[in-house]
Amino acid sequence: ADAAQMRALLLREKPPKGEFDLKLARGGMIDVEFIAQTAQLIAGPERPEIFAAATLEALKRLGNIGALAADDARALGRAYLLFTQVNHVLRLTSDDDAAAVTEAGQQRLLTRACGAAGFDEVEDRIESAKADVAKRFDRLVGVPTQV
Repeated sequence: ADAAQMRALLLREKPPKGEFDLKLARGGMIDVEFIAQTAQLIAGPERPEIFAAATLEALKRLGNIGALAADDARALGRAYLLFTQVNHVLRLTSDDDAAAVTEAGQQRLLTRACGAAGFDEVEDRIESAKADVAKRFDRLVGVPTQV
């Protein structure tokens, strides 16, 4: 409950800066990080070997011991990798890595980086991943609503 409330506060106080702000967006990187950190806090006293500073490693360890269902760990890891890929390309190619991607060159780079057939597919993957992560967050941590 505390983690869900903390996430709600972040959503209110630091809303996403733009369409491609995959760090702050609901269902984005912070949600994956919150899930991993919350699961580590819950499972950690019994299984200290699951603690890892890197989110992907934490998800792997949590999945390996069953503190997260294997499906959750894999899906969250895939989403986090997608968000990271997009974030890196945008940081390298834009002054505003959260803004809409309107330049054809950026769209081509993102399409290649994500191994997609076209930029529409990249956008669809991002939206699908965000929706999936948000649902998993609500189920695993709680719905981020203010009290």
